[in-house]
Amino acid sequence: NEYKSYLRRMDVITNLVEKYGVAPFLVMGGSLQVLYTVFRPFVKQPEVGVVKQVFVHPVRALPPVSVDAWPVSTEDGFMTDKRLCILESSGARLKHKSSNSANLYKVKVRLQSNSPQSKIVLSYPGKSDLVLDPKSFDKPASKIEVHDGKYKYVGDKPSEWLSDIVGRNVRLMFCPYRLANGATNTPPGKDLVHILGKATLDEFSTFTGKKVTADRFRPNVISINHAAFDELRKWKRVKVGEVELAIDSGAERCLITCMTLGGFFDPEIFEKLKRWAPRDVKSNKPLMGSYYKVVKPGEIKVGDSIVLLN
Repeated sequence: NEYKSYLRRMDVITNLVEKYGVAPFLVMGGSLQVLYTVFRPFVKQPEVGVVKQVFVHPVRALPPVSVDAWPVSTEDGFMTDKRLCILESSGARLKHKSSNSANLYKVKVRLQSNSPQSKIVLSYPGKSDLVLDPKSFDKPASKIEVHDGKYKYVGDKPSEWLSDIVGRNVRLMFCPYRLANGATNTPPGKDLVHILGKATLDEFSTFTGKKVTADRFRPNVISINHAAFDELRKWKRVKVGEVELAIDSGAERCLITCMTLGGFFDPEIFEKLKRWAPRDVKSNKPLMGSYYKVVKPGEIKVGDSIVLLN
């Protein structure tokens, strides 16, 4: 009966097109699009989740800081996130599995205020606190020293502080927002805005038989009130509070997920993640959450509704 009803409707449309042509229907379609654009701001979109936690990573490879709210921009995603990083003395990426590298996960990181301009305080047992002021070294650089031409050396004092912890020479580096010629300078591997659903994390914990915490995956946002993998498979464009985001890619995971904030290396986690999680089509790496680019900047806050704009 439904099929017969469908055929009758098609007959009606065919007869109208034969009689009047397609022009009236094109005009009607354009009018409907205009009406949709005008009234869309007043139409309540479906809520698909809620922001449970917000994290910022002042220094790549060190523990994140939990905040109540954080600004995002179209150029930088989570502002100041991972602008600082620790490299080997040669300029190569930090070797996380090298001797004493796990000690970095015992460093406590806090902000003096919840803003991108805040000073960053690093604490470690038996050592005086190290205070970093991003404003003092966020200056356009005419000469970027190492690692993909993106970073400049912060200085001897903070580098020596970190070197004492890992037992070898490492360098604290900073990625300036601008080069001397005014060009935008983005950190290598910049993660945009990383959203991970709590349901996804809980389902993986069930699969592993142990509690898996979010810090292994370095997300910026933990979301709740939705099914596992919705943030990867269903959210193409969302509004989070006042911010609009569009999906960029799935969040590829690597061996760093084996490391807890306590510095314990558990290789079983990554092996189970490879068996359980969906894979990226090109790299074949397991995915955990998604990266989003910022369409409309603003502030993401704990408690914000996540609204679907697909």
